[in-house]
Amino acid sequence: MTMKNRSLFDDLPITPAPLVPVARGALSKEQKAFAALIRKIESRRASLLQWREIETSFKRKYFSELHPLRERARELQIAFAQAMDQAHGSKGLTKTERRKLSVLITELAEQLLEEADEQALIALYDKHSGSNYAEEQAAELTEMKAMLEDVLGVDLDDDFDPAAPDAFIERLSREMQEQIRAEQEAKQARAAKRKQTAKSLAREAQRESDAQRMQQSIRDVYRGLAAVLHPDRETDDAERARKTEFMQQVNRAYADKDLLRLLELQMQFAQIDPDHISRLAPQRLNDYLKILRDQVRDLDREFEQEQLSFAMDFSLPPPGRRGMREVLMLLEVDITTCRSHIGLIEDQMSVTQDLARLKAWLKTVKLQRVKRPRHDDPFDWDDGPF
Repeated sequence: MTMKNRSLFDDLPITPAPLVPVARGALSKEQKAFAALIRKIESRRASLLQWREIETSFKRKYFSELHPLRERARELQIAFAQAMDQAHGSKGLTKTERRKLSVLITELAEQLLEEADEQALIALYDKHSGSNYAEEQAAELTEMKAMLEDVLGVDLDDDFDPAAPDAFIERLSREMQEQIRAEQEAKQARAAKRKQTAKSLAREAQRESDAQRMQQSIRDVYRGLAAVLHPDRETDDAERARKTEFMQQVNRAYADKDLLRLLELQMQFAQIDPDHISRLAPQRLNDYLKILRDQVRDLDREFEQEQLSFAMDFSLPPPGRRGMREVLMLLEVDITTCRSHIGLIEDQMSVTQDLARLKAWLKTVKLQRVKRPRHDDPFDWDDGPF
């Protein structure tokens, strides 16, 4: 999906002038930095909007097309394992051929059980593996417990639930984070008790003064807008509704400490002109620069968090800004591949219905070369009928 670049004023009834002066050669170093930060914020906002549209398209297509195909593929895989199990008891098969079928059934059942436990698959696995799935799982959990005890240096006899290792790990992670937080707070408390030097006190006072001044900069812009836009002062219903809508935008920008948005709204209502920035006092301009840099960092953090959440939900690497469009292309590839796999499974199932074709296929399967299927193609053995 291609997203055209939107101006921040597309939803407003007038077209504003540029926020920074056009005569760039006359700009000071700080004014150039202001202009550069505005461009960065515009770029970050555009990337975030573009990503949200791509993510929405991805999820819509994933759940409407790929997810049903994967469910169908899994159903066919289970049916294929059961068909091989039925063929295993056919007359006319040699001992070696039955052994090959058992290996293939075991491999397929084990791979399918990694996604979800199903009694039918467990029964097939136990029947053809010569092992016991429940006992193997218990042994793996015991190994996990021993590994955690070794790594963490704790005794898990009372706390560790082999049936729910994920819940334990999550709880342990929370406890460790709480311990780290408590240690940091204690360290800060100890530092606060130490006698502060005149220099450190001055730095702390400067930080507080800067924070208060920057907050006041945002508050001043907000108050100016609120005075112009307050809907209660309007007698005309249409104008009151219009100002109510814009005042909501002002309130959101103020709550988000979004200085750029407040300045845009301020300029829109003719409270400032395009050359306003060039006339700002140096201290106020420096305050604006600090606020805008924070906005850039916040937008970067928001973008990264949204992509990380998406990546965790769909087991994908975060695409970043450069790879955003590739996400939809990869989804199309997955859909095409899954359809191909379904066709392959259906063809392989037909082999089990004909003894001659089954025996011919099994001749091509060499047990020493049978490998565990890849996660994306559970039937990609070294040798196969197709």
